[in-house]
Amino acid sequence: MFAGLPLQGYYDEVRICRDCSPISIPISSLKQGTRVLVYGILIGRVVQLYSDAVLSANRIKNAIRQHLAYLVYRTRLNFSTWNMLEAMQEQRTMQMMRFVKKSMSINELHSMMPLLGRRNTLDGVVLEKERVKALLTHYRGVRVLFPLRLITVKRLINQFRNGILLHPVFHESPMNAIDIPPGVRMVVVGDLHGQLEDLLTIMEKNDVPSSKTWYLFNGDFVDRGAHGVEIMLLLLAFKLMYPAFVFLNRGNHEERMINEIFGFQAEVYAKYGNGWSGLGSSANYSAPKLFQLFETVFNLFPVFALVNRCIFVVHGGLSSHKNVTIEELLQLDHRGEPTQGTSRVDELLTHLLWSDPCEEEGWKPSSRGAGVEFGPDITKAFCKRNGISLIIRSHECREEGFDIVHDGLLLTVFSASNYCGSQTNKGAYVLLERGDNNAIPASPAGRNEWREKARRLEQQTLESLLQIICENQNALLFSFQQADTTRCGRRRL
Repeated sequence: MFAGLPLQGYYDEVRICRDCSPISIPISSLKQGTRVLVYGILIGRVVQLYSDAVLSANRIKNAIRQHLAYLVYRTRLNFSTWNMLEAMQEQRTMQMMRFVKKSMSINELHSMMPLLGRRNTLDGVVLEKERVKALLTHYRGVRVLFPLRLITVKRLINQFRNGILLHPVFHESPMNAIDIPPGVRMVVVGDLHGQLEDLLTIMEKNDVPSSKTWYLFNGDFVDRGAHGVEIMLLLLAFKLMYPAFVFLNRGNHEERMINEIFGFQAEVYAKYGNGWSGLGSSANYSAPKLFQLFETVFNLFPVFALVNRCIFVVHGGLSSHKNVTIEELLQLDHRGEPTQGTSRVDELLTHLLWSDPCEEEGWKPSSRGAGVEFGPDITKAFCKRNGISLIIRSHECREEGFDIVHDGLLLTVFSASNYCGSQTNKGAYVLLERGDNNAIPASPAGRNEWREKARRLEQQTLESLLQIICENQNALLFSFQQADTTRCGRRRL
């Protein structure tokens, strides 16, 4: 049963309990350093006997570890299932949006969605795309760029003296071009989804925007959470106060029909449904008008950023189209809502807002119903073609608040912790400095809170699954009947 054999490089101490020992002779008779071979397998050179007390303690410890491992497994299973159900919900939403846009006439669609297909200024003036281009071609006045400089203001004064109006169509390009100077750090914030506490936590940890602390918010500011209005007002206030230090990228939830379905419209109507008259103003800012103003602002946000000329920051991801360059993306007309068209230009805009990474090479249609899932080969090709060292995107909930894939070229950051009040994920943000980047957890949930969140996550996941089963019960019954070849009412899996 056992014999003294060469050690063969095995140095770990082996402990054998009384109940588990396969050796027929008393283990206590073995001397320290005895080499033991059990059924032809070398198991070590030091054999010790467990006492009953240690054995009982280990059994308790193993039971606790097994229970905790089971809880973690269930939570991760519910987490992945919940994300899959969320993608299915977005897929149904996109299908409905396509159906509505195809079913309605142009006039009906414009009356329902006044910001789609035409460009509105804040005072309601409609400027057609071709007319805007023609006007800018012949415009010879001052072109306002932020941050404002004294010389620009002086030119405006002279222009106004001569009776020349400032053109109303100046806007930011599709790209936030950001060059971080030495001694300045930039905080990149992912999805917030109306969770004000996470925004305040991030600013508490990093300070509010300033000349030394810049911020880039990477879309999905509203929907699902209860404080989308407050988040937008804070971000816009900081943008107006520090236009050179605060940057806003657009996400897929900065779109009218998405906001009508996922909660932002309901939030605006609930908070301003009775109207509000500003002091000393005769204008009545009703909820519909405020909601339209928010959508007008959303339609003007840039859709990606280029930091230090080598870090590409976008809400969704990359496109399935080949040979995409930064120069081509700069030509996109990002003002207005994505049309869900099939042309290269239309799909590029949609993919920037909706796409997700995957581990497989190439690309495939996204389960969200918009955008694509792109592999590491597409990421590497885009980075090589455009001189990009890192892609930062958001759009997907992650357990730790962030993850890094595609050989370190692509980083996902998600800032809404305990997403939707039921998830167990942490929130994260990214710190960027010249020549460096670092992902840091922002607001992890406490342990007691984690247990409660895990319970609620499982409950909501089961409720969502039950709803989907009920909605598809006829198709499921048909499939089960087709699989039940013996007609016994049962099917072995």
